[in-house]
Amino acid sequence: MLGYIQYVMNRYAGEKGQGLTEYAIILLLVVLIGVMIWFGFHVRGSVSMLYSKIGSDLSSIASSSN
Repeated sequence: MLGYIQYVMNRYAGEKGQGLTEYAIILLLVVLIGVMIWFGFHVRGSVSMLYSKIGSDLSSIASSSN
């Protein structure tokens, strides 16, 4: 068991793939930010449309009750 733990420590504790891993993490963050911005614009349009519809519905209810 100790031999297996030592093997895993030697295999994955090195800095050999650190640069590639850092680039992959940075790329992942950039993609996530891009996706958040992309969906943010779409969500903002949907919320704005929903807010306008609620406002017009409330206006029509208020005008019909007078």
